[in-house]
Amino acid sequence: MDIGFGIWIFVNFKMLNIKNLNVQIGDKEIIKDFNLQIKSGELHVLMGPNGSGKSTVSRAILEKIGLDGSVFLGFQNPVCVPGVNFVTFMRLAYRKLGPLEFYKFLKEKAKTLEIPEEFLSRNVNENLSGGEKKRMEMLQALVLNPKFAILDEPDTGTDVDSLKLIAKSITLLLKKRTGVLLITHYNRLLKFLSPDNVHILKNGQIVKSGDKKLIARIEKEGYANF
Repeated sequence: MDIGFGIWIFVNFKMLNIKNLNVQIGDKEIIKDFNLQIKSGELHVLMGPNGSGKSTVSRAILEKIGLDGSVFLGFQNPVCVPGVNFVTFMRLAYRKLGPLEFYKFLKEKAKTLEIPEEFLSRNVNENLSGGEKKRMEMLQALVLNPKFAILDEPDTGTDVDSLKLIAKSITLLLKKRTGVLLITHYNRLLKFLSPDNVHILKNGQIVKSGDKKLIARIEKEGYANF
């Protein structure tokens, strides 16, 4: 994946600012002049048809700025990490409490997402369903409390109960002033949230931005008219 010259991604406590993002894979241009500004505590939703480039946006941001603690990236398909205990993994990432204090802190956060305590002692994402993996990923976000979170289709492979818990965790992040970019195909998760801005991505470009009323229009008309 080649990220074009001229891209400028600026992150501070108050804003994630992406300007002139262009991505090319081989001879195919995937993202064209992508611009987006997310302020602290805002929820932005990026929607679009299959193949529009939504997941490429998240990967490009990751490649450009890395995961330095200010930006959390939730993957579309969280992977299992054999041999890596979840508690150990999270404590090394958090680095603010001793082992006992951290485990108590982690258990409290896990209860928020109705995650069984036994899941904490497993290796990362070991023997979990799709919805359970997504809840464990949101647990990571709640623990790390990043300045900004990019969530790539957190509703994939989830049932209604998991959707509600994922929406709850996003709401908690927003209350802590985390800016969130939520990438999704569908309206079903958005029924539990109130986005500040909604953006439609088609053929690698944002073709329409608006408030949450735009979601209802997408639901009614699809993407063909944008």
